[in-house]
Amino acid sequence: MKTTIKIVTLWGLLLTVACGAPTGQATTATSTPQPAPTEAPPTETAVLPTDTPPPTKTPPPPPTIVPEPVLFTPVNPPDQPMLPPPEAGSPFESIYTDAGAVVYHDGLFHLFYNTIHSWPPREILVGYATSADGLTWTRQGDEPVLLAEEVSYAGHTLLASNVFVEDDGTWVMYFYTWPAMNGVVQSAIGRATAPAPAGPWTPDEAPALEASPDSWDPYSVANPYVVQHEDGTYYMYYTGYTSGNLDAAIGLATSTDGITWTKHDGPVLQAGDAPWGERKIFGPKVLPTENGWLMIYRNDPMSGIPMTLSYATSEDGLTWTHMTQDTPIFDIGPTAEWRAIWATDITYVDGTYFLFAEIGTGSSTDVHVMTYEGTFRQ
Repeated sequence: MKTTIKIVTLWGLLLTVACGAPTGQATTATSTPQPAPTEAPPTETAVLPTDTPPPTKTPPPPPTIVPEPVLFTPVNPPDQPMLPPPEAGSPFESIYTDAGAVVYHDGLFHLFYNTIHSWPPREILVGYATSADGLTWTRQGDEPVLLAEEVSYAGHTLLASNVFVEDDGTWVMYFYTWPAMNGVVQSAIGRATAPAPAGPWTPDEAPALEASPDSWDPYSVANPYVVQHEDGTYYMYYTGYTSGNLDAAIGLATSTDGITWTKHDGPVLQAGDAPWGERKIFGPKVLPTENGWLMIYRNDPMSGIPMTLSYATSEDGLTWTHMTQDTPIFDIGPTAEWRAIWATDITYVDGTYFLFAEIGTGSSTDVHVMTYEGTFRQ
């Protein structure tokens, strides 16, 4: 009996020791071997938040903005020209009226228009009109301010092309002659001066500029437009013809007194580089502006398309760049009554460009005014 109790007690102690042993340690020689522990995966390191914003995507570049082409807006309806009709029996009754020359001086617009009675012209009379706003005009006087018979070298007749006022109050007009009664003439450029716009006008004794037989303009020179540079030098832009009136480009001559001129070698603008001129460009009108020099010129596509107007810009008045665009700066296409555009002039007053143009309706021409408020892009 005592022996049995000892055996049971000893067995209980062994079970107690076995149950209290650490896990994975052998308690007897017959314990099953435990597999080697596998290495635990690494624990990710926590990242503390910071104030740095997450990276942003670079925005795409903005689309290129293509400026709209400069388009002048007609002020009056096509059947209401700028100049009122002259009185019955006036010498200014005519079939064609050329825009001639416009200048803004002392708060008033002054227009020197060319009255053409037939084509080819038998006689051209230079008339005078004024306007306070550039839109509504009044003819001044019933007599021409300048006649070809007053100019010894004029030949058949002449046309006013440019007028400006000197600092001393002298009015200066540049014109070009029409030596013969036909459509193709070897014209020259002349100058006249006056104490007031209505005259009397006194022409110089000799031409200011003539064609140069050994140069690029051997046939004729026409359409003079004179601008005084800030250094006092006079710049004359003109049309130079190489043969008849078929091939033309724009030339430049300079002067210190407005009387004796020196031509620059070669034209400053040629038809080959112009966006609209397939054969010739002509009739330059030039304005120094805050953004550089501006030139409006006519071009003749010679392909069944009416003459149009384009422009060029320059930083110094010597080197010019044609401005290419999809449309001309003034388009007669939308106006069914208008068939073609000829002589022009342009002024800039109080933020507005005023474009004066001779526009044809089929069998006659009249002067119309268009305006544009904006800038000409470089």
